[in-house]
This record gives sequence, structure tokens and C-alpha cells, in this order.
Amino acid sequence: MSGTNSVPDLAAALAAFITAIRNGQGVPNPEPGMLLTVTEAAAALRCSRSFLYARIQSGDISAVKLGRRRLISTDALREFVERSTV
Repeated sequence: MSGTNSVPDLAAALAAFITAIRNGQGVPNPEPGMLLTVTEAAAALRCSRSFLYARIQSGDISAVKLGRRRLISTDALREFVERSTV
């Protein structure tokens, strides 16, 4: 496998990671700090892009701005899910 992952692979890996967190399993982040586009992060969380943009605007999710793009680290998504889990 080359150094790049497809969007479905990233989404599946992040979805499995989030499920493990929700189930209370101690799972290490497979790729700490990997940056995802808002579209990739939304697909992984199964939410809309507008929901993520609103969470970024409110400060609930931290993002990096590169040019016109916003990138969200897998660490930031994990932290958001952990804080949001009831």
C-alpha cells in the first residue's frame, strides 16, 4: 500500500476508531494528527459538512486553515467525540 489512503479507507478507519471510543475500548490513534478535509471528517462522523463548519466556528472542533481549506486532525475529532459522548 502506498503512503496515501483513499477517502473510504480513512472514513472506515475513523468510524471504527470512534465506535471503539464510544464502547469504552482503549484504542490508540492509528495515525495521530492525520489531517482530514471537512468532507472526509463529515463522512467519517456521518454528519453534514455544515454541522462540522458550525462546530469549527463555535470552537467545539479545532481546525487548521490552509489557504481556503479547513483541515481537521483525527485527534481533534476524537476529542470532540469523547466530549460529546453521554
